[in-house]
Amino acid sequence: MDIWPVLGALLPSAGVLALFVVVVRKMISADRDERAAQARLEAAERRAERERTTAAEERGAEQQ
Repeated sequence: MDIWPVLGALLPSAGVLALFVVVVRKMISADRDERAAQARLEAAERRAERERTTAAEERGAEQQ
């Protein structure tokens, strides 16, 4: 029995599988990076809001 016809039949499927794995891994990596960026943005927004609140409280204390 010759193995080459069997390998020739499986090669396209193996190529599609490899491409699928690469694409899914890229999607997962992009999602992870986007979530990290969103978390950094939200942390910066919370920090800025905290600073605005603190500054407003200090102005209010000075006026009294």
